[in-house]
Amino acid sequence: MCPSPAAASLRRVPHVRQSFSWDCGFACTEMALRALGVPARECHVSQLRKRVPSSSIWTVDLAFILREFGLRFRFLTATLGVDPSYSAEAFYRPTLERDAERVNTLFGRAGAADIAIEQRSISPSELRVLCGGAHTCGGNLIIGLARWGSASLRRRRARGTSGTTC
Repeated sequence: MCPSPAAASLRRVPHVRQSFSWDCGFACTEMALRALGVPARECHVSQLRKRVPSSSIWTVDLAFILREFGLRFRFLTATLGVDPSYSAEAFYRPTLERDAERVNTLFGRAGAADIAIEQRSISPSELRVLCGGAHTCGGNLIIGLARWGSASLRRRRARGTSGTTC
């Protein structure tokens, strides 16, 4: 049986500000690692950046970093590999071809690295359960990355409910 929400202790997640427009994934990864007890000097954003040979960071890069720290997790993604439609976006265009080879290779190596990848999105109700909604124990630490220009984020910004970004 799950403890009552009042009895359950919440995990303290330190806030880490991103340094550049492209490193929010690193900031989120540092926050998660520190919340799980990894000393800041071992997982500081500057240390994490050294683990990826690009300033174009993809979620699969973060999955490999988390695995290097010994974490077990579920990695859900809408696209296995690089979505070719990203070539239309100014942020990805300059490095997409080079990134595609690296990123697709990482996806191919994920199984051997003991990284379980599921090609799917997560529903709001499933997210509530994972976060520890009223009828579940929760206890999960979730890193949710979304493309800033996505339609759902544009709608939330228009309503003034965009939430906190990492």
